[in-house]
Amino acid sequence: MSIGDVLAIVTLLFGAFLPEKYIFYTAFYLIIKGALFGIGSRDYVSFLDLVCGIYIILMVYGIKSTFLTVFFCLFLSMKTVMMFAF
Repeated sequence: MSIGDVLAIVTLLFGAFLPEKYIFYTAFYLIIKGALFGIGSRDYVSFLDLVCGIYIILMVYGIKSTFLTVFFCLFLSMKTVMMFAF
């Protein structure tokens, strides 16, 4: 699962240069993962995956914020490091 998070970080950082199809696949991956783990088990950290996926879709339509992009990149980076550490 951390490979998907790394791909999401790449999408957040370089979304302007990537094909829309790839961006939507990454966003739907995060939305599905967030829905299954976040809503299903009430894990609030995984719920942020869902929010991040929605944000990536909004980025495709030009709705973006530097603060949110940095926040989600740091969030996904932290999750990836913790996944490899434990």
